[in-house]
Amino acid sequence: MGTKTLLLLVLVFVFLLKGGSAVEILTSCRDCWCLDACKVIVAEKSSHCRALCFHKNKHPETHSVEYVDDLFNNDWSHRVETIPHLIFYRDKDIDSLAIRIDCTSLDIGDMSILNTTVNDLIPKLDLNNEIGLTLEYCPFLDQSFVRTLNMTSVKQLKVIGSPDDIRLSSNYFDEHFRSVKFISFRLNDGLKSVDEDVFKGTPHLIDLELKSNQITSLDPGVFQHLTKLQSLDLSYNKIADLKPNIFQGLPSLYNLNIKNNQLVNLTSGLFSNILNLRTLDISCNNISALHSGVFYGNFTHLYLQENKISTVDPDVFRHLGNLKKLDLSHNRITDLEPNIFQGLTSLESLRISNNQLVSLAQGLFQNCQKLETLHLVENELNYLGETPFELLRNLELVYLKGNQLEKITDGMINGTHDIVLLDLSHNKLNVISQTAFDILCKTNSELHAINLSDNILEWNSNLVDSPFNECESITELTLSNNRISYIHNDWIMGIQWLDLNGNNITILPDFNSFTSKSKEMTLVVSDNQIKTFKIDSDALNS
Repeated sequence: MGTKTLLLLVLVFVFLLKGGSAVEILTSCRDCWCLDACKVIVAEKSSHCRALCFHKNKHPETHSVEYVDDLFNNDWSHRVETIPHLIFYRDKDIDSLAIRIDCTSLDIGDMSILNTTVNDLIPKLDLNNEIGLTLEYCPFLDQSFVRTLNMTSVKQLKVIGSPDDIRLSSNYFDEHFRSVKFISFRLNDGLKSVDEDVFKGTPHLIDLELKSNQITSLDPGVFQHLTKLQSLDLSYNKIADLKPNIFQGLPSLYNLNIKNNQLVNLTSGLFSNILNLRTLDISCNNISALHSGVFYGNFTHLYLQENKISTVDPDVFRHLGNLKKLDLSHNRITDLEPNIFQGLTSLESLRISNNQLVSLAQGLFQNCQKLETLHLVENELNYLGETPFELLRNLELVYLKGNQLEKITDGMINGTHDIVLLDLSHNKLNVISQTAFDILCKTNSELHAINLSDNILEWNSNLVDSPFNECESITELTLSNNRISYIHNDWIMGIQWLDLNGNNITILPDFNSFTSKSKEMTLVVSDNQIKTFKIDSDALNS
């Protein structure tokens, strides 16, 4: 039997155990014999125990003591050509008991030839206490497996990558699961539906993960008994429709993840019964419209990115006064009504990147006075309005990269006092008013970085003053890949990073007295046409 037929059964036990020599243990496998031995690891305050199962014709009487010891002491022992074996790990520092069974290399045919089952290879253990059970890539086991291990109470259950079709009956979670707090079914291609009353026997369940399966449908009453559930993960399935009352009876639900499914429509009132919900993730679906009446409650985080949203009703967010983060990026939004964010008085982060916005309505963000981060990257914006950021006194990060902006006029970026970074790169900017940044820089000592790279700015020596002559707080200025042919002194004084890569500069200015205001500076001028480099030797030596 080759290594590919090995079954690695890993049981992780967390309880106090005395170390000892290898002794034969009893299992129900008629063609097997198994040894159990422990090695105490003093430095880690834990014990490492291993049980190896062999075919009966390889009984230790046919091998030396040294051979058997090597099997226990070397990590390569699981590659020995034997029948499947078990490994035990026991940690003294953790109170609860957990068992992990990994059937990654199980060959069902070989198991049949050996006239044994996974259950048969489990030693006759006394596990009469609360435990956690993980089954990885194993045939789906019925309740008899719980009885084999003499489990009286399962604290958590994880079923990962089972090759079988999984149909959970309403009585699967019997009295052994009465106190279960966490259940996870993940990466199971055979799990396609979840029936009503499946979780009736798990009233204390707090965390339910049904992630990365093939679920296409959920019965309307499937979650109705889970009054203590706080987290529900249905992501990475094939759910195309959610019944209106599917989440009814979940008063404690705090996090709901439905990302990466096939949802097309969100029915009105779908989330209205889960008033304690804080985080809702519906990203990466096929939703095309957000209609009024969908979102109610106390959400703080709402993720709607990577859908097909093109229609957004004006009052869809009206009832989300506690929302702090909203992500609408990677959709098909072409226009936003002026009052669409009117109710978002607690909003701190807004992402509308990778849509098809052409302009911003006047006053679009005026009620979002706690906004700190604004992402408008990769749209088709050619006009921002006269004062789009007025009253946004907490705004710190503004990302406008990858739009169609051609000019920055006076007042366009006024009204903010805390902007730290302004990214206008990858636009079509060819005009920036001489005083465009004056008010911003005079009233804002926090502005440290401006990125204007990859535009078509053509500043030259005819420009009397640069737009940054009032911006004493700037330490990083990126102007790469433009058509700039001249460097102004106020781009140098105090700046620690100046990137002019890929321009038309022929002469570098005199750096005399430069070090008096900035002791360290990085100047990037590669891919230019520099012919003259003037620098004061005294300044370099100071």
